[in-house]
Amino acid sequence: MARKLIYNGVEQPSFIRLGKINNQTHPPISLITTEIPGRAGSYLHGSKYGDRVIQVALILVADSLSDLEKKRTELNLWLIHDEPKKLVLPESSDKYYLAKVSDLIEIEKLLNTGRGTVNFICTDPFAYGEEQVIQIAPDIPVVIENKGDETAYPVVQLDLTEDTTEFGIVSGDEFMYFGQPTPVGTVITPKRSLVIDEDCSSISDWTTGGTVDGGTVQGNFKSDGSKILVEKYDTTESQVGWHGPAIVKTLDSNQTAKDFVAEITLTFKPNDIKNVQRLELYLLDINGASIGKIALVDGWSSSNRTKVEARAGALGAGYYFVNTEVGTNYYSSFYGYLKVERKGKYWRFWIGKIASDGHYWGRWSTWYYDKYELYTKELARIQIHMGAHGKYQPRSQSYIHRIRVWKHHEQPNDDDISYVFEKGDQLKIDCSNGDIFKNGLPFFNELNPSSDFLSLNKGTNVIAVQPPIIENGTIAFRERWL
Repeated sequence: MARKLIYNGVEQPSFIRLGKINNQTHPPISLITTEIPGRAGSYLHGSKYGDRVIQVALILVADSLSDLEKKRTELNLWLIHDEPKKLVLPESSDKYYLAKVSDLIEIEKLLNTGRGTVNFICTDPFAYGEEQVIQIAPDIPVVIENKGDETAYPVVQLDLTEDTTEFGIVSGDEFMYFGQPTPVGTVITPKRSLVIDEDCSSISDWTTGGTVDGGTVQGNFKSDGSKILVEKYDTTESQVGWHGPAIVKTLDSNQTAKDFVAEITLTFKPNDIKNVQRLELYLLDINGASIGKIALVDGWSSSNRTKVEARAGALGAGYYFVNTEVGTNYYSSFYGYLKVERKGKYWRFWIGKIASDGHYWGRWSTWYYDKYELYTKELARIQIHMGAHGKYQPRSQSYIHRIRVWKHHEQPNDDDISYVFEKGDQLKIDCSNGDIFKNGLPFFNELNPSSDFLSLNKGTNVIAVQPPIIENGTIAFRERWL
């Protein structure tokens, strides 16, 4: 069987024959030392691995000299990339390196064949196995076998099923601990409670909306089981101004909230630069009057642009503390979230993108201080609205995926114990990069300082969680070899 090299998931072209492959037995080791004047020798602080270099001799077989030139071009297209890619060597098909070609490939031509050597540089000198994903049970420690010859660093993901003031993950002598224990008899004061949790699987508990800013309520929303979208817009020639459906939802148990956070997860993508569209979340008081709004607005029929809006108060009497394009075209076509908070005299606004793994990135935020307390009416309802403008076609992908509203609670004392995690919170710990995310956002403030990021030593490892209040728990890792 012919030896095959796989790079970036693609086997070597059929016109290539492999020659000698020179893979270092061990990457170079650099000692980290400090020289002290007047002292013989130096202090040793440790060592580090250098780059691994893998040299591969290639033979190109062509029909003619002109065909050889074409083959050389095809070879470059296969090998040249901006970032390191997976490299699988013939002798170790169950492992891969992250490698990048360092130089242009010089081919020595002889008749209708060419010979050359490719240098693959691995700035990460380790070889990796494919990712393994192990399920975590809430009340049974999970046993993980690391068959590599180096320590592996896992990615832990899980959902919390109950409110808790403390949570820990233990692996041998290492642990990660969040929050603090609760003495017997202690009254726990939650910092906030969820008063709307709309997964957009249905609109049966929504009611028809009232007014929208500078437009007409027209048409209907629907749900396809996972998101809310507009059934159909009327974009006939007779249409003028903003028009589209609006629906309203009341806070659970008819509560009102003086201080609150409202977050909407959405898709806002066009299929043509001529598309005109807006998507808005209104904050309403007990009488249905607007006390604030957050929105995305594409009001241009000649370009793909998006204006971001955040307002405290009603249209006309309120104050827009965000009313701009945040970065040229940065949020013009994206899947992400808008969030607004009022706490005391402070209003805050966030916008960000959401990656396929749920990680929040590309965030931008700002705040407004309501010095004279002009915008203090309590929140009782929310209203969503999507609008087209006149005869212009709206964006092809304008969806609402989830809406959540929290009510902030006053903390009687600064030293009151609160929940570190609430039911439904998602926790992700990337022990290789030293990242912690709670619901997609960085989360380090509740981590105990004596905690260690977990590692999986060669051989058997046992990992457990406490208290056992999780679901959908996984540990993902890749075995490593030097």
